[in-house]
Amino acid sequence: NVNSNQNVLNNESNLDVFNFKIDYNQALNILEKGKLSIGALAEQQNFDAASFGVTNLDYKRQTLSAYTEFQTSFKKFDFILGTRAENYDISGTTAYKSGGNVITENLIPFQKFKLFPNASILYNLASQIKLSANYNKKINLPSISNLNPNNTTFQNPNSQVSGNPNLQPTIFDNYEVKLSAFDYAFIGYNVNSSKNQVAQLVTRNGDVISNSQVNIPEMQIHNFNLGLPIPFMIFTKSLSEIM
Repeated sequence: NVNSNQNVLNNESNLDVFNFKIDYNQALNILEKGKLSIGALAEQQNFDAASFGVTNLDYKRQTLSAYTEFQTSFKKFDFILGTRAENYDISGTTAYKSGGNVITENLIPFQKFKLFPNASILYNLASQIKLSANYNKKINLPSISNLNPNNTTFQNPNSQVSGNPNLQPTIFDNYEVKLSAFDYAFIGYNVNSSKNQVAQLVTRNGDVISNSQVNIPEMQIHNFNLGLPIPFMIFTKSLSEIM
């Protein structure tokens, strides 16, 4: 701060990431043609952040996962069926100063083993006209920048931006039906149902605007998509040349 000649920010952070990943694919002659994919991932993340010497976030995340997916075709149908097994162990502490004292609190632990299935079916109605339906369940872990209490991407006396170390992972259920023609025109409907969706919360207190990250307990997003691109050549070329 130029006026008071004082440091208004004094932040430090350190992130260590260790991971191991392996994937394997094998062609299979089941039905007409197929493929089996398997893999595994082990990852450890350690993140700590400090402000003016106070460690306001000590975050540890361990992920162990394995997946298998099978793809095959039969006549006019294409099938995909798979699942991902994931085990999470997330813990840590956060701290802040209050009345000259440092208050340390435990983060909400996230210790969970869960299966995340996915399935897809595609039917070739005619040459280059396809009808597909798919479902998948996914998890999205909050980013380090959203967790970091020192995430002051922009701050002045009238604006404050901060992370939230207590954010929980988001779990999605996605459903989609889509009809496409010539990989060009399409019509589709998608439903995304999520728990603990991370969103930006903007609040105002007097002349101060605050931006923070919060979990929305439940949320559904419905999308209806229609795409019919119109090329400029229809105004300049003959129909036979376009086709």
